[in-house]
Amino acid sequence: MTESRVNLTVVTVGKYLLLAAMAAYLVLRLFGGQVSKAPFAQVEEAVLSAAVLDPMTEGDNQLLRRVYGLEPEEYDGVCLYFPAGNMNVEELLLVKLRDLSQQAEVKKIMEDRVAYQISVFEGYAPEQVAMLKRSVIEVRGNYLLLVVAELPEPVRQAFLKAL
Repeated sequence: MTESRVNLTVVTVGKYLLLAAMAAYLVLRLFGGQVSKAPFAQVEEAVLSAAVLDPMTEGDNQLLRRVYGLEPEEYDGVCLYFPAGNMNVEELLLVKLRDLSQQAEVKKIMEDRVAYQISVFEGYAPEQVAMLKRSVIEVRGNYLLLVVAELPEPVRQAFLKAL
């Protein structure tokens, strides 16, 4: 092949890769930004009914502020279940945003919480670390869900179905 044909092929492949990246970005923006009209109480009920709450205790607004740095008044709904014991990592946080501009910040807070918990338990509690690594952070428009549990997938499915 001549040098000009190789350059043309590289440019063509580059164009297709760029087009594929743009399409993927658009799909993520379309489905990640949909605002759900589902009432918070309905979504909360579905999520809690699918969760195993025994190793958790319901958190209050003060705990939400202390652990996550979130002000409950800034959101349309917040539900927190927190580990019941020092060696437990099971946790559930459901947030309904007031505005989509809050989405990135809340997602980062959830990711930081999981990373922090992994750093705390790493080295001496492998079962807890494994559970944290299986955790689910699901973002669907104006709703976000964090589930750290033995089996987080049923909770995630209930969340998606409720939306």
